[in-house]
Amino acid sequence: MDVLSNAETGLLRPLPLPDGTLIAFEYTAKGLLPAWVPIEPMPEGSRTFAQRSKNLVSCWGSFTSCAGEAVNGETPMKVDLEGRVALVTGAGRGIGKAIALAFAENGAWLAVNDVNPSGEETAQEIRRQGGNAKFHQADVGDASAANEMVATVEKEWGKIDILVNNAAVYVANLKERYPIHEFLDSDWDRILRVDLNGVFYCSRAVSAGMVKRRRGVIINLSSVAGIVPLRLQVAYDVAKAAVVNFTRCHAVEVGAYGVRVNAIAPGSTLTDATRQAFYNPAAKQFADSLLSHIPLGRPGEPEDIANAALYLASDESNYVTGHILVVDGGWTAGFVRDW
Repeated sequence: MDVLSNAETGLLRPLPLPDGTLIAFEYTAKGLLPAWVPIEPMPEGSRTFAQRSKNLVSCWGSFTSCAGEAVNGETPMKVDLEGRVALVTGAGRGIGKAIALAFAENGAWLAVNDVNPSGEETAQEIRRQGGNAKFHQADVGDASAANEMVATVEKEWGKIDILVNNAAVYVANLKERYPIHEFLDSDWDRILRVDLNGVFYCSRAVSAGMVKRRRGVIINLSSVAGIVPLRLQVAYDVAKAAVVNFTRCHAVEVGAYGVRVNAIAPGSTLTDATRQAFYNPAAKQFADSLLSHIPLGRPGEPEDIANAALYLASDESNYVTGHILVVDGGWTAGFVRDW
């Protein structure tokens, strides 16, 4: 499989880098991959296209590593979370896993939650890298299970300083999305049970200890779908919109106790689910349309969301509460390239 390309191959909208290189995306058998496109004339002293391409193949084989450094030219974000205990729900993969890994890299002790055993892999990865992590398998949509998980973490580690409500049910398969008049009760209940009730159950259980200690941070994962409704996703849209106002309600109630509550609203983000559904050769037309509405011209990455979570979890944001931090490449700003 050859990921090399040039400006004539129909790549998606390229982005300029500081050294005069453009980065764009093309469709391959492995999905949506980046490709270097040199600007003509090439900047003096720049590497040749072949050299750039060789490095591209080694760094971007799966479009899951090196991305932050390659796109932004910066080292990973660093904050001081040393010794703080963070509970991250839905951390077995995707955004939740990226947040858990980023927190651990910045000194936090991780209580990794997922309803699936895959959460143990995240905990093991953290421990291999020298961090502290324990896996807590639980269904956050079950109030008693959420209460028991929180009680266990607090018993083992004495406190929970940071809660990230990330666990969610998301229907990525376009064929399984339905209009309201065809929407099933079972789908409605299944999505709201986790995406909304789970946020409430975990927040209620954790905030009791935070209020008592007069310190704590809660970060809820909403979505751009909670700000701008998306078609054929009514349960998800409603749940994520409710998370927005739940975040504000909670922030108002616990602010006087030194507890901050904020939310992140990610846009289209490159996870296993979205890669299979949108960013693959079979869905090229859909992905083209989707990306044409994003001013930055690319999908987000889990690390982009993790960086937002790092900021909200850190003392650098100690005067920020009740805020919804949109991380969507500008999509909700109303940009439409095709029009």
